[in-house]
Amino acid sequence: MPRAVILLPALLLGGWSALTLSAQEAPDPTPEQIVEDWLASSHADAMSEAFRHWDGEGEIPGACATCHSTPGFVDYLASPMTTVGVIDHPVPTGTVIECTACHDPAAASLASVRFPSGQPISLGNGAAVCAVCHQGRASGARVEKAVDGMEEDTVSANLGFINIHYSAAAATLMGAEAGGGYEYEGKSYAGRYAHVPGLSDCASCHGPHDTAIEIEDCTTCHAGVQDLSAIRMSLVDYDGDGDTAEGIGMVMQQIWERLLAAIMRYGAEVAARRSPMPKRPTPISSPIRTATAAPIPKKRRTTTAMPAGPRGSCAPPTITSSSRRTAAPMRTTRITRCSF
Repeated sequence: MPRAVILLPALLLGGWSALTLSAQEAPDPTPEQIVEDWLASSHADAMSEAFRHWDGEGEIPGACATCHSTPGFVDYLASPMTTVGVIDHPVPTGTVIECTACHDPAAASLASVRFPSGQPISLGNGAAVCAVCHQGRASGARVEKAVDGMEEDTVSANLGFINIHYSAAAATLMGAEAGGGYEYEGKSYAGRYAHVPGLSDCASCHGPHDTAIEIEDCTTCHAGVQDLSAIRMSLVDYDGDGDTAEGIGMVMQQIWERLLAAIMRYGAEVAARRSPMPKRPTPISSPIRTATAAPIPKKRRTTTAMPAGPRGSCAPPTITSSSRRTAAPMRTTRITRCSF
């Protein structure tokens, strides 16, 4: 039999084997790889502010312990979870987010999470455990409560910035379903962002242990992408600059900057309109006059040369200064300087 005929089945068999292997899921990482990935994540950064903030107190308060310690997280999952993200006792400092936090039996069975808005949302096993801490600490409902009973544009010392805290990724992903942001009456807001099947929750886009974005998975649809902020699918000119090719991340950055400027301008205008600065009264006995103040002449200072001295000795130079503004006699000041 010709050699080519013998090789053909072998090549076909080898090619089929390669296709079969590529279609299978990647092999599970070894324990060593898992630990290495975890050590590279912010969850294991024992020197970060997230875990060292309470070193002086020696304990983490219950309002913070859930997401800034392993025992706090485990205790929260074991509690009724009636107050979002809060346990009823402090925990000692000295831990990070360790394996036993996310691999606790209660974490493995967790399928839904209550958000700061009070809304429970079903996320499924694997994503719900991430949303416990990555949901923010405030909501649009808190804004409504703060301004309840006030007229629009009321200037009040009782109002202040409401901080949603950090890493509100789950609230962003859930949109209006979670109520993480303020929503104006009569407006419609996007709900949960579905993305595409297989890439629609936390662990499908992030490495479960190093938490990094698996950008290679994005290239199937976004060919050649290396920077997530450069991705753009829509041709709508959201920021009105005429550029529909720039990444959607840049578009959002420009919109945020404009929004911040508009909020600051609006706040200044409303504050000035509602509580104008009191004007200084003009004395009745004197007419109103506009005067231009004469410039104040600078002082002329002359300094004697600093005599050199041996190391460790002091040399008392004399510095004289005079002013042209007054007829006061020249003032002499003695300054002692030591060379070390």
